[in-house]
Amino acid sequence: MASRVVPVPSPLQAQAPTPDGARAPDLISTVAAGAGQSGARRPGPGPRCARCPRLVELRGTRRREYPNDWNRPVPAAGPADARILIVGLAPGAQGANRTGVPFCGDSSGDTLREAMRATGLMPDRVRITNVVKCLPPENRPTGDEVRNCASWFVRELRDLERTGGGVVVALGRVAHTAVVRELGARQVDMPFRHGAVYDAGSRGVLIDSYHCSQYNTSTRRLTPAMLRRVLRCAARLAGEHQ
Repeated sequence: MASRVVPVPSPLQAQAPTPDGARAPDLISTVAAGAGQSGARRPGPGPRCARCPRLVELRGTRRREYPNDWNRPVPAAGPADARILIVGLAPGAQGANRTGVPFCGDSSGDTLREAMRATGLMPDRVRITNVVKCLPPENRPTGDEVRNCASWFVRELRDLERTGGGVVVALGRVAHTAVVRELGARQVDMPFRHGAVYDAGSRGVLIDSYHCSQYNTSTRRLTPAMLRRVLRCAARLAGEHQ
């Protein structure tokens, strides 16, 4: 896998896990159940978080249309002491916004779970989150919405730092940009590129991947083999297997 290693300065930030009654199948339900050392609930924005008016409006609309769906901010799933943090963009309408667990219930989640199974990455050893915790219209959060959610994402990154430095897998350019910003690095020094590996110093390693969206997989911009290679690299660098 192509790689580029760049030393990075700066600080990271914290969070912890457990679903509030989320309806979550197989692999990701296991991830959600992992509460790390604390065994506490999964902190994140509360169900009435009003930082982003556009997302609040959409949340209200979907609660009326789909009252049995989660329809609230989706916190990270998986143990806070995991040494691998997989970061996506935002909850999907048929995935996390429905189930309450990141990358669970839609094709993106299926693709990610299958790649994890194929590479032997155990779900109770991985934390999965999104940069934006609420469903955005057309799956496109604004810059302000990304910044409004930054305090939660930063906490998840700090949890990773407390493990002694782990691996962040950024799925897509938005996730990559958010991670680099919170590292305090310059985007020009750490450009997004599938398969790129960046040294984040004491905070661990950042690995880039195209997002496992249905569009990317159907156009074969991201193939299962490409995603497996990224996850194998993450597992090896985190000391999780092989």
